[in-house]
Amino acid sequence: AAVRMPFEFVSHVALGESAEQLAFTRFARFYMAWFHYEGGMQNQIWVGAPGSSKQITNVDGTNEFPVWVGDSIAFVNENKAKFTLMSVPAAGGKTKALGTQSSFEIRELDSDGTRIIYEKGHKLEVFDPVANKATEIQFDLQSDMIHTRPYLVPAERHATQPSLSPNAKRVFAESRGQIISLPVGEGEARVWKSLAGVRLRNPVMSKDGKSVAYFSD
Repeated sequence: AAVRMPFEFVSHVALGESAEQLAFTRFARFYMAWFHYEGGMQNQIWVGAPGSSKQITNVDGTNEFPVWVGDSIAFVNENKAKFTLMSVPAAGGKTKALGTQSSFEIRELDSDGTRIIYEKGHKLEVFDPVANKATEIQFDLQSDMIHTRPYLVPAERHATQPSLSPNAKRVFAESRGQIISLPVGEGEARVWKSLAGVRLRNPVMSKDGKSVAYFSD
């Protein structure tokens, strides 16, 4: 049967080897702006069991994402926008840093009981506490990448910034970075100017019909 735990606030609960071993933080702040936060909702790490709980850290900054690693609790400490992987004995005691500080955010810890995996910036790392070494995970995501394939786009749907020629027989316009010359009525549409990797826009024909001014980025 479900047992109601005697905790007023609980966030990020990690189960130990038994369902009665819990490590947790109290406030659900980890998706907020937690950089440089020094208010009353700074998280410390707690451990608990049915009927009892205690705070086991008193570390400057805020502490998130506790996980069990053997008889210790690993977590992330953020202090003055520096992120440090740390650990503390589950029974309480001295905290220690694992690895080095990072300017990149460390988050979403998980563990198999011996190693710790986490996000660091836009990468994934595995930390081995025995070797005191972090290793970046290298992987390739296989994808059809359909949105990177070349495909035809109807130019007329994207024609903008029209400029009429002095004799009113042609119109210059931009379409997806190209300057095109269009007939007024029947006739041939032509690409007047196109440069790979460059957007041409706002074409304006001169009054004598001999030149066209435009912007290029």
